[in-house]
Amino acid sequence: MTDSIGACRREEKGPEGRYANFFNVGHNAFEVVLEFGQWYEGDAQAQVHTRIVTGPAYAKTLLEVLGSCLQQIESDFGPVAPVRASSCTSRYSDPKVKPPPAGSEVETGATEP
Repeated sequence: MTDSIGACRREEKGPEGRYANFFNVGHNAFEVVLEFGQWYEGDAQAQVHTRIVTGPAYAKTLLEVLGSCLQQIESDFGPVAPVRASSCTSRYSDPKVKPPPAGSEVETGATEP
């Protein structure tokens, strides 16, 4: 970890650290759901232990931060080999949640005076 992590607010006893080798991503028009867990060969299914729900703009920021972190890791230690796709899945979007109407405040981010 870098010293920049120290700039984040932390709870008094610190956040719980959990190892994850299974990732699941889902979304609807308003949020992105990230699930983290552990899966071992031979297990029928992964054990999901953490679910993070955030907005699309924050998910995009997370993507940029992870990309930057991985670039630094590869610069320092060499290429990172990808893992098989079975441990990383993407769920379809929630069909029950409809996107906002075109041009709406939610879609454009604009507000009327």
